Amino acid sequence: FEIWDAIGLKQSVEKMAEEGETVPHWVQSMIAEGNESFYKKENGDRSYYHHGSYTPVIENEKVIHLSGLKEKGNVIKKNGGSSLIDLGDGVACLEFTSQNNAIGPDIIMMIHQALDEVEKNYEGLVIGNQGKNFCVGANLMLILMEAQDDNFFELDMMVRQFQQTMGRVRYSKKPVVAANFGMTLGGGVEVSLPAARLQMASETYMGLVEVGVGLIPGGGGNKELYQRLL
Repeated sequence: FEIWDAIGLKQSVEKMAEEGETVPHWVQSMIAEGNESFYKKENGDRSYYHHGSYTPVIENEKVIHLSGLKEKGNVIKKNGGSSLIDLGDGVACLEFTSQNNAIGPDIIMMIHQALDEVEKNYEGLVIGNQGKNFCVGANLMLILMEAQDDNFFELDMMVRQFQQTMGRVRYSKKPVVAANFGMTLGGGVEVSLPAARLQMASETYMGLVEVGVGLIPGGGGNKELYQRLL
């Protein structure tokens, strides 16, 4: 039914009728009543069509939909690459929203702002999102452009800033939890390892893969791995 909604209920039923397909009577009645989707979303809450009206979707209370919270106005801060969201239980969530959730200056800046906010007003911070992957690493195109322009001072500053930011995650006054899933590569690993705890999904693919493009992990990942081997 969600796929049917995505296709377009009314348009697809019209197409089915043109091709002589049989459309269930209750679906025809539903459309005739002015309802053009099986699911609705209002103020971040989902409901589904059931016997002539829409009924709220009942979910486990532990389920969190970041998109719904943002629609309810729970965004504390945001920029072009990330959002800080109030989860409603004394905990904030730092969500990456850049392309492929790659780490760039926007995310580095927001990590500092998130830690400042959490240390003042919250009990803890979760670094997580509900995209395709947790984080595929740093924005290598930005690094390549700086290298091609011989801006090695800028590159040095970026690496230092990344390391200092990860130090803030490690020594935060409030606990930080990284909620990893999917691909957690390079900079995504370096954001996660300094956290107080890692809560990983079963399908998590994690590693410092910079050597594959001729680089050495520069955000503190080598140090974090070495500490775990001592």
